[in-house]
Amino acid sequence: MHRIGLDVVPAPVRLAIEEGLGAPIVEWANRPAGYGPSLAAGCTLGDGRRAFVKAVSTAQNPDSPDMLRRELVVGRALRAEIAAPPLLFGHDDGEWVAGGWELIDGHQPGAPWTAADLRALFDALATLAAQLDPNPVPGLPRWADHCPRGWAELAADPPATGLDGWTRRHLARLAAVEAGWAEAVAGDALLHNDVRSDNVVIDRAGAVWFTDWANAQQGAAWLDVVSMFPAVALEGGPEPEDALALAGRLHGDPDPEAVTTYLVALAGYFTHCSLLPSPPGLPTVRAFQAAQGEVARRWVAARAGLA
Repeated sequence: MHRIGLDVVPAPVRLAIEEGLGAPIVEWANRPAGYGPSLAAGCTLGDGRRAFVKAVSTAQNPDSPDMLRRELVVGRALRAEIAAPPLLFGHDDGEWVAGGWELIDGHQPGAPWTAADLRALFDALATLAAQLDPNPVPGLPRWADHCPRGWAELAADPPATGLDGWTRRHLARLAAVEAGWAEAVAGDALLHNDVRSDNVVIDRAGAVWFTDWANAQQGAAWLDVVSMFPAVALEGGPEPEDALALAGRLHGDPDPEAVTTYLVALAGYFTHCSLLPSPPGLPTVRAFQAAQGEVARRWVAARAGLA
């Protein structure tokens, strides 16, 4: 297990967590899904309530505390009607950051995806896009201001190994298309920016909830739908172009060329990142990026007609 346990959390931080929750934690279990090193546990409290708790410090990963800080900012700003678990408390002592949310009673989709779960998710994302455009959370990063340039990085210094023949043949073309990324993703919506099965809960009534807003950014409202398709395919769902057809109309009716440009850049991001050393405390993320990159490259080849 790559996640820390509650036993690793210092006593003063655990005390702050329990004070924030309003009751002591009597049972806890980390969720098995996800890639980060933080505590991410479903907790039973002494008064019978249940909560979801996260906690992390720079000792686990240098970037994880800031990501959790961003999640707390978003949690405090989201309106009650947004399909995100309500934030119960946040704690930040400069070293350790922690937060607690209401625990949604339901299941995580995927493995494999069902048609019913996909339809529910697409409907929920359409509602979310309408609710969060324009972005209600000030100060978040804008996608267009710091777009990754994976293909450009690889074209400037091609690695001796790790790239398939298709990628090497089309590397210059992919880098040229990727250069239009900033314009393609520009927008005013709040994006969850990490919609995957492990960040979605479908409750017993069939309502979809979006958890883990640590990567939230501002950009074009349709990005959350399109970005999830490589992961969906890996979890037994349809191929990305088929999933896109099932999703129907994208919020804002983006130009198909903008969607293709983003997909090219997304494939470059996954491919480039998969070749980098593993980040501290995230031993499995590169393999997941490599798998998503393979799906995304296959999608780009078919959509852009690059044999």
